[in-house]
Amino acid sequence: PAGPRPTVVARPPVKLSASSPKSPPPTAKAQAVSETELPPDELVGSALGNYQIEARIDQGAQGPVYRAVQANMGRRVHLYTLDSRLAKDPFEIERFLSNASVKANVRHPYILAVYEAGESNGIYYYSCEFVPCRSLKWLREAGVSLDERTALQAMKVAAEVLAYFSREDITHNILSESSILIDPNNRPRIANIAAREAAKRFGV
Repeated sequence: PAGPRPTVVARPPVKLSASSPKSPPPTAKAQAVSETELPPDELVGSALGNYQIEARIDQGAQGPVYRAVQANMGRRVHLYTLDSRLAKDPFEIERFLSNASVKANVRHPYILAVYEAGESNGIYYYSCEFVPCRSLKWLREAGVSLDERTALQAMKVAAEVLAYFSREDITHNILSESSILIDPNNRPRIANIAAREAAKRFGV
């Protein structure tokens, strides 16, 4: 639960001179958190199984990621797909679906939920909870700073998620700045990094 609000002390306005330092970078809350849309591909605007694809928003490790609407539930989701070249390899298909299964069994309030996996017209996919977040990596590269309270909360959430994975003995990929997400209300969330086998790091 959130702690008490800090006391705000009124201060006289500071006049900036030409030699004054530049204003600090904007905070995450001041930054728009709407998703970046990538140029559309052949799937955008079409239906994939029970999902109507709205936009391509990212390129994941195994294939494109889309924003879509699950028609029978009327809910927006993120839809992860397996690259068409990888989908020709039975091993890659099995790994993709196995990872989706592991993610779907994760139950934690801070981790984005995975709903279901499927295949339609040779395209393999799984759907994930939709939250319009920005990753710490994106915020850093955009020059956006977290306020102190959000930064501390992000560290707390990350620690709780890692403790959960350890306690439940769930294999997972490394928790990186790309996996720590900040939503429009400055609430940290964690991408679902559970995996059948953890990705090997270079040099290990």
